[in-house]
Amino acid sequence: MDVKLKTFLTLLEEKNYTKTAKKLFITQPAVTHHIKQLESDYKISLFEDTKKFTLTKKGKILYEYAKKAMLEDEQLINSLKREEDKQGYNLGLTDMVASCLMSSRILALLNGDKRPFNIYCTDYLTIENKILNGEYDFGIIDHSFDSEVFNSIAITSSEIVLVCSSDGNYKDKDRITRDMLNSATIVLSETNTGLNKTTTDVLKEKNIRLRNNMVLETNNADMLVKMVKFYDGIGFAYFDSVKKYIDDGSLKQISLLNFSPTQTFYLIYNKVSYLDEEITQLFSNIKKKLGTVND
Repeated sequence: MDVKLKTFLTLLEEKNYTKTAKKLFITQPAVTHHIKQLESDYKISLFEDTKKFTLTKKGKILYEYAKKAMLEDEQLINSLKREEDKQGYNLGLTDMVASCLMSSRILALLNGDKRPFNIYCTDYLTIENKILNGEYDFGIIDHSFDSEVFNSIAITSSEIVLVCSSDGNYKDKDRITRDMLNSATIVLSETNTGLNKTTTDVLKEKNIRLRNNMVLETNNADMLVKMVKFYDGIGFAYFDSVKKYIDDGSLKQISLLNFSPTQTFYLIYNKVSYLDEEITQLFSNIKKKLGTVND
């Protein structure tokens, strides 16, 4: 990308000409020259306040353009490097999504492409940030996202269910009442995860408030199961992530009146991504084959 734009972005990040020069391994006068040259080239003033580095309206427009230019430059370099080194694509999964999909034919479908996927499990904010800075090619998340920034493909969905220990206080219950729920130890996924948000939103819609409960949180499906059993609590989980425990008898699924939410999982990628022909074809194949995937 234009070195002057890189200087501009770095200056806004460092908010100091000397630090910017050191970071870019250039002189301070060179930083000043780059900024003045940008203003001259585009016939604009970049800063309303040169001490606080507050941008003018036109400066903000150039800033947004520069961010996209840097992203596309990084993605082009990554694409060329991938072709040279025959590297796989980088896919980010949220932890609860991973617990549902690791044995899924969906990941087998993705890995059936010409290049393998390097899979990284982390939180959805990290996934979004890494997609935006070009470190991940795409991600699969169970959370809301900005459709102005990301394109998406609906991959699959999973029902959110209530589970309890098969040998605990609720072993003889097929359905739990609101009063039972209000006195139970509740095990949820971590706050700000898609599973937690959908669960708590639906409970609020049903006017169910978890006010007096001991609430435990985790973002690992296996740990959620252990906490449910150890504390003899009630857990809210994706059915696909706890199905094996229900099948082997260590957990029991119970119902709550009018509670049957479903969460959709989306494959997301940056709208301004540099998409090489291989990735474009991959997305086309996924869309074509999803109709035959029944997970």
